[in-house]
Amino acid sequence: MNLNINGLVIASVMAFGITACDNPAKRMLDAGATRLTMEEVAGHISGNTEIWSRGGGYYHPNGNLDVIWEDATTSGKYTIDANGVVCTTTYTVSCHYYLKFKGDVILISDRKKYGTNEILSGNMLSQLK
Repeated sequence: MNLNINGLVIASVMAFGITACDNPAKRMLDAGATRLTMEEVAGHISGNTEIWSRGGGYYHPNGNLDVIWEDATTSGKYTIDANGVVCTTTYTVSCHYYLKFKGDVILISDRKKYGTNEILSGNMLSQLK
């Protein structure tokens, strides 16, 4: 009987730990992070290039988006809603938002990927080719 209770406790702790690990945004918000507003997001990305793990995107001030991803190039659109959520439309629709945490601006995406991406002033996609 103790073995079952211990197993249940271990399983519960493991499940809680996995759940907590799956929500980095909540942990950062609980630790004092703040979401960027629509205006802050626009200032962060509009007219700038964001570097990603396998490419990058240039956010034109007019809502157009140029992307290089794994040596392929495409164009699309982006919008920023009233809550600061950025949605990009290229081959697919993808949305993300930004948190400010300990001086860093961190991207949180609908695909649960997150991280601090480098922002370059202006259109610097040619540097990624």
